[in-house]
Amino acid sequence: VHAMNFVKLLNFELKRFIKFWFALALVITALQITAAITSAKWFVKYSTDTINREQMEVSEFLLNYGPYTMGTFLNTSFFMMSIMLAAVVIFIYTFFIWYRDWLGKSAFMYRLLMLPSTRLHVYTSKLATIILITLGLTGLQLILLPIVKAITQSIVPPELYIDDNIVYLFSTPVLALLFPNSLLEGVFIYGLGIAFVTMTFTAILCERSFGIRGIIAAVVYVAAGIGVLIIPLFFTEVLYVEKVLAIIIAIAVLLIAISTWLSHYLLTRKITV
Repeated sequence: VHAMNFVKLLNFELKRFIKFWFALALVITALQITAAITSAKWFVKYSTDTINREQMEVSEFLLNYGPYTMGTFLNTSFFMMSIMLAAVVIFIYTFFIWYRDWLGKSAFMYRLLMLPSTRLHVYTSKLATIILITLGLTGLQLILLPIVKAITQSIVPPELYIDDNIVYLFSTPVLALLFPNSLLEGVFIYGLGIAFVTMTFTAILCERSFGIRGIIAAVVYVAAGIGVLIIPLFFTEVLYVEKVLAIIIAIAVLLIAISTWLSHYLLTRKITV
């Protein structure tokens, strides 16, 4: 019964965001296709002009200036803009997913809290929604990469294009962040993300419970959490990187547990219907 209540709440939260998710996915797709077309066309024009102007062979141009690769696309402003847009939207929605229910005309949150279900389900369904939205956008990126590659190869002549090694490609900063190269890095990156979201949820519930005092407590709590996460970084000279990551992961798990407990406490004891 409890599992079904959670599933119903999760389904409800996802339905409320799905249209916006598709709109966001279309914008991200448009930005990345634009990046692929404009950067490929620019490179073709630049290489052609340079070869003609300097009277050089294609091989000489490649030696001096390098070929077009997927790495070139990953460094375009439109691609970076699409990633930043996704990150900003998720960050904003972390707040909106709560405040929309409280600040609407009918204060929908109070109806949610009156449901015959543990209030923790309201919390976990919102957390799961943020996680699934993020994973959905990450999956979209995985789909877009071969599409962008095909567009690029249709514009750039074969003699000017070289395929990046797949390992190198996924070790570039942005893709390494989205698709970590090891299980430890994956747990580290996504664990930090979940810890930040749960701390933000706790901060929101503090504000909802105590007003101005809650805002002060929220700022102190989030700052303290971030501070504790940063401390292990000062020991990178005396500890192996893997150990530092493991310590940060342990702290992140502890913060997730504390934030979840505090949020549950605030929802059940401090927020009255």
